[in-house]
Amino acid sequence: MPYEFEFRDAELAKPLGALVSALFCRDEFFCRRLLDALRSELPSVLEEEVYQQRRNRLLEYGFPDSFEAMGVYARLDVDRFNLDEFSRPETFFEPGPVAPGFALAEVPSSSLLAEVLAAGIDAANVWDLSFLLNRVMVADRVDVGDSAAVQETLEQVYGYLNIALEQLCGSSLEKAQELFEGTYLVGLFRFGYSVVLGLQQEARRLTASSVGPYLDGPYAALTASLLGRKPRYCIAFDGTARAGDLPFSSLKQVEATRQRLADVETQRRLFEGCFPFDLPGSQEPEAERSGLAEVDQLTLSEIFLTALANRILNRDFAPAPIPSGDLSVLHGLIVENGRVSASLRQKTFDWLNSLEPGAENFGHFCLSIWDEEFCGLDPAALDPRYIGGLLLK
Repeated sequence: MPYEFEFRDAELAKPLGALVSALFCRDEFFCRRLLDALRSELPSVLEEEVYQQRRNRLLEYGFPDSFEAMGVYARLDVDRFNLDEFSRPETFFEPGPVAPGFALAEVPSSSLLAEVLAAGIDAANVWDLSFLLNRVMVADRVDVGDSAAVQETLEQVYGYLNIALEQLCGSSLEKAQELFEGTYLVGLFRFGYSVVLGLQQEARRLTASSVGPYLDGPYAALTASLLGRKPRYCIAFDGTARAGDLPFSSLKQVEATRQRLADVETQRRLFEGCFPFDLPGSQEPEAERSGLAEVDQLTLSEIFLTALANRILNRDFAPAPIPSGDLSVLHGLIVENGRVSASLRQKTFDWLNSLEPGAENFGHFCLSIWDEEFCGLDPAALDPRYIGGLLLK
């Protein structure tokens, strides 16, 4: 037999040896597979022991197991959040004589969390904050030696904590201090993150609807920022010339994003239930009749403004492309002092609001495109190549 055996118990050596010999004689292939399987278990046991030793060493330094750390992003039911489930005892275990100061960083002075930290926190809070930061870094696979990545993670942690405090405490500093000192911070972090996840869920629903492929630039950027691995705050509506997004850091950003998503929902209702035409993709024959099927990169504003232009020109309210020869006539009908006339603007807002409450915001967005890209042009020198907000032929 091509195997050597060592037995711990001499009394069992003879019967076990006889059993293996009998198996080998009866079915050599089966016996070899059995012995190979037994032998291959040893490295697995060794790997498990090394893994557990490494895990225990990391736990001693405050770094949890990666699977356990992912629980920091487990979603909570925001409407049924129970603070008692995360209440922290008054006697909090402190693993060292000096609390680590790296977990404390500069926070925007306008935030409620900044006021709590400025008022002073005890060592237990600092330890708890350090444990939370370590869990998030392990979950995100952040290199703890990369100071910039650690700082970015810390700002993200502060952002979700601040959202939780502002959502649960309003502007009450006293209540926020009491909550911060009496609650495990992982619970507040999960609550703040869950608030933002609600925005992501709504953005996913809207992008999957019929209007999703036709969202205008700022709204498309808004949903794209929310649909990443971690939802981020889109700055497209902040009145700045910059584009991009940032980590959520305040309830004000959450509410602003929620309002923009509500605007997209209003647009969906307008195009799916109020306007007498279909978007491309929903009813292909209708799209072909209107000429929309041949146009690339359509947006909701272009579709609506083209239909509105047809209505102003005494045609059906439909997004049929406008003949280039009608541009000067349209310009004269809608422009007053280089902008959309006040009367047309108000009539449009009133009409949209009668179809769907809150639709005035969409009307304002669309007419501002005409203000910038059509109304300010010289009516005697209108070039279809440089006119925005209209589908032309």
